[in-house]
Amino acid sequence: RKKMFDYLKKIIKSQWKMYSFLILILLCLSSFEFVLLSIYSCFEINQGIDTILLRFIPTLGVFVSMFLTLLMNNYFLESKKEEFSIILLSGCHNREIIFYIIVQFGVLFLIGDFLGGVLGIGLMKIINSYSKYYFYYIYDRVFYLYIALFICKIIYVYMVNFSQFIQIKMSISDYLTHHQQKTSKVSFKIKKQKPIKEILITILAVLMIIFSLQGLFQIENSTLLPIYFMFFLMGELTLINTTIPFMYDLLHDSYLLKNPKGLMVLSYVMNLSKVLGSIVYVLSAVVPVCLVVYFLKIDSLAYVSVSNISYISMLLMMFICFILRFQVYLPQIYQEIVVKKALGFRLKEIQRIYRDVTVVFVLLIDIFPFILYGTMLYLAYLQNQITYNNMLLLSFSYLILFLIYGCYINYQYQKTIKEVYFNVKYINRSE
Repeated sequence: RKKMFDYLKKIIKSQWKMYSFLILILLCLSSFEFVLLSIYSCFEINQGIDTILLRFIPTLGVFVSMFLTLLMNNYFLESKKEEFSIILLSGCHNREIIFYIIVQFGVLFLIGDFLGGVLGIGLMKIINSYSKYYFYYIYDRVFYLYIALFICKIIYVYMVNFSQFIQIKMSISDYLTHHQQKTSKVSFKIKKQKPIKEILITILAVLMIIFSLQGLFQIENSTLLPIYFMFFLMGELTLINTTIPFMYDLLHDSYLLKNPKGLMVLSYVMNLSKVLGSIVYVLSAVVPVCLVVYFLKIDSLAYVSVSNISYISMLLMMFICFILRFQVYLPQIYQEIVVKKALGFRLKEIQRIYRDVTVVFVLLIDIFPFILYGTMLYLAYLQNQITYNNMLLLSFSYLILFLIYGCYINYQYQKTIKEVYFNVKYINRSE
């Protein structure tokens, strides 16, 4: 165990930026969890149907936070495969591996949740200071709920991380014992398959977008508007993840090879959409549910306050997870930059390529959905489903956060390109 501690110290020392960033993310997510649990505990379930709705809204936010926390753990694991492989190749037993997981990930989540709880108490004081509705919550009740949620997350993290060790161990065992598929006959004739599946998925995605747009501009009951918005986001994301790769293969020889920079931009947009796709799917499910809550038009100060706080909390949580996911993905482009430099690309040319990637991604994920989102909110406002203030809150909070995220992506791209382009260690190691 002493050797394991020494190895863990070296890992943390060499990757302290990533560990600090992960703790910061866990702190933010945990603080929002504490706020939502505090709001949840303010209302007794025996006070009527309105109280059930008041409890449902923060409960949804807590589930979103928990799901995003576990998603962040999975993303963090992607950068730990090499580390896990070294541990297994060094001959560690299962007890030592379990001890390693408990020490590393348990301490990370413990620090993040503890600091998140402290920050959550401060946030609740700020909310009660500026909110028109005062939330009376009991510390003991919130504390027990918070601890129960922490235990659930830790159990899941241990199970997933240990299963990751088992998978790597099996892969190493298969490799060392040469239990690989035998390739006695090698055929160089590659039969090109017809892209029937891709064509059908593309048609389905186009129909979803057309259906959502027709419903948006012809619907009389604005309560169904969030459903059409969800169909639009899912259809658009399906087009990005399925149709763009299909068009990439279809036009590769005839057009894209004649335009290598366009080829690179399209390829990197595909990679970025795959990396961030899971969080976009969460966004496409959560936002419509929040809008339905607003469209119920319950005339209550408590209901309005709970809805606004929960909506902003969920948006901020997804915004934070977008940042962490992109930060984990960023080291994957080091080798791409090094290869471009070796091929003779100048610094400004590489920067322009990734700037175009950012612009295309922001247009697809932020601007186009926001146009539909804003139109939907405006139609709901015309039909007296939401107030003018809520329309502004819902639309501008969505737009501002994701425009900031687009600027963050571009800034990190440009910063990383300069660092890799002029640093010899990336050229020697391609990492």
